[in-house]
Amino acid sequence: MMQIIDWTGYCKMMSLLLVLYYGFIGAKYFKYELLNVFGIKRVTNQKASVPVNDMKDPVEG
Repeated sequence: MMQIIDWTGYCKMMSLLLVLYYGFIGAKYFKYELLNVFGIKRVTNQKASVPVNDMKDPVEG
């Protein structure tokens, strides 16, 4: 049974599995760093701060 798979096929399969494994780890734990490489910035859910002087008084309309 071990003679069916040659060393070239074994090395190709192990290389493919390593690329898939490290790709999964990179996508899971370093998603925002990888997106930053392509120029995509992380958007946070922080509220925009508005100075109090620029806010309208709700009583005045």
